[in-house]
Amino acid sequence: MNPMNPKQEKRDEWMGQLHRNHIQQVARWRHQVLAVQLSMLVCMFLLWEVAGRLRWIDVLLFSYPSKIFAQIGKDIASGELWAHVGVTVGETAVGFLLGTLVGTLLAVLIWWSPFCPKCLTLIWLCSTVCQR
Repeated sequence: MNPMNPKQEKRDEWMGQLHRNHIQQVARWRHQVLAVQLSMLVCMFLLWEVAGRLRWIDVLLFSYPSKIFAQIGKDIASGELWAHVGVTVGETAVGFLLGTLVGTLLAVLIWWSPFCPKCLTLIWLCSTVCQR
C-alpha cells in the first residue's frame, strides 16, 4: 500500500472543500430561483384578482382566483370534484382520439389522391403563413 503524500492529501482536501462550496452555491441558486418563481406566481394571482375586481377583465370569462379556489374547495368537500375531473379527462381523451383518427384519415386521403393536394396547396400555404 502506498500512503498518500502530503501534497496529494492537501489537494484532495482542497478539492473536497471546492466541491462542498459548489454544492452550497447550487443549493442557494435553486432556492433563489424557487423564491422568484413563487413570487411571480403570487403576483400573477394578485394581479388577476385585482383585474377582475376592477373589471379590467371580463369576470364572466375569467372570474376571480378567490372564487375559483372557493369553488374547488366546495367541490372537494361535497365529493363532486372527481366527477368533474373524470368528465374532463374523458372529453380530453375522446377529443385526442377523434383528432388523431380524423387527421390520419385526411392524411391518407391526401396521400392517395393526386387531386386533393393540388386543391389544398393554397390553404396549406395560407395557414403556414398565418401561423408565423
